[in-house]
Amino acid sequence: MIENYSDFVEALMARGFSLGGGAKAGDVMNVAGAFGPGIEWHTGDAETDPWAWRMRVLAEREDVAYGKVFLRKSGYITREWYAAFVCVRGTGSLFDAYYAGEVSAEAKRIYEVVAENGDVPLGLLKEECGFGKEKKAAFDRGLVELQMRLWVTISGQAQKVNREGKPYGWPATVFSTSEAFFGHEVWEEAKAMRWDEAYERIEGQIRRYAGEEGFAALGERAVRKFIVG
Repeated sequence: MIENYSDFVEALMARGFSLGGGAKAGDVMNVAGAFGPGIEWHTGDAETDPWAWRMRVLAEREDVAYGKVFLRKSGYITREWYAAFVCVRGTGSLFDAYYAGEVSAEAKRIYEVVAENGDVPLGLLKEECGFGKEKKAAFDRGLVELQMRLWVTISGQAQKVNREGKPYGWPATVFSTSEAFFGHEVWEEAKAMRWDEAYERIEGQIRRYAGEEGFAALGERAVRKFIVG
């Protein structure tokens, strides 16, 4: 039972990956299913608010990535499991994928801006991409596309400041390339893996935590969609 932030980190590191939102029936892998009664969302309490844990875990650890990585929704993947997901998601060269028609022009442009600028707050990312209002939906889709393919990840948050240097408003989400976040070694590890072995390793971990009956109830299609994206 997860009663606080420390319990959450322990459970996440044991599982290796998890959805990031509240648990519901049919979830493939979600630590939220073990939340105790004292856990409450959006209170701002760093010990008992899962919303606060998203950025706390990024600030305090170097072995956990967070972003929209499962079913186009938020989730966590630890460093230990990242290479396996890179392998099954086919996360090679973005530019090769673009010229093969697998990546949108908007996603390619977003990636270029993130790669050129390092950690980029969301507002600045939108500005540097130069998309007009008519491309807002395409920008949003492209950013999710990059996170799902593990080319880009959330690296933290930054407080907005005005012209006088005074902070204001809600902190902005910051993005970096996943390679910069975890290091190129992850991609070397992924290249050394066979696709079927990486897939079976992830599937086995889901089976371990779901149990045989729970795994069967999830269904092969749902599990595959969760893993492959």
